[in-house]
Amino acid sequence: MIDAHILQWPAMVVTVVAAWLVASESKAKRQVGFWSFLLSNALWIAWAWHSSAWALALLQVALAFMNVRGAWKNKGQKNRANDPKSSYSGSIQPTSAPPKRDDQPAPRKDRRVVPPEPQSLAPRLAQEVVQTEAALDVGANLEDGTIREPTNRNAA
Repeated sequence: MIDAHILQWPAMVVTVVAAWLVASESKAKRQVGFWSFLLSNALWIAWAWHSSAWALALLQVALAFMNVRGAWKNKGQKNRANDPKSSYSGSIQPTSAPPKRDDQPAPRKDRRVVPPEPQSLAPRLAQEVVQTEAALDVGANLEDGTIREPTNRNAA
């Protein structure tokens, strides 16, 4: 008789292969992946039964129901690999224009935010400070370098 402990290795391999297939963009590969998961569930249940690992057996039953659900939902889905209108994209690409097909890569949009030059910031910042202080009637007048005292509006 074959030792049941040997079942854990094929179960592990089938589980990993099934996970790879389910992540595929091809509908057919995803379907094979769900059936592979069901095979791995059966292998894990057999191993768990022999090892008296009842929690693992129950987990595999629950996962088998989820795999049946996944296979059923996959039947109604389009093939993501051939569907240009699919919201799924295996790689990150700009959605504004399709890439060129004449062996020229599509021009990349520059997504960097370029800050303004530091010398252009200083006068603008000084002007904003002056305007704010003038509105509050406090502080320094940075345009001519003079300092004025705040007026006391509560004084009689």
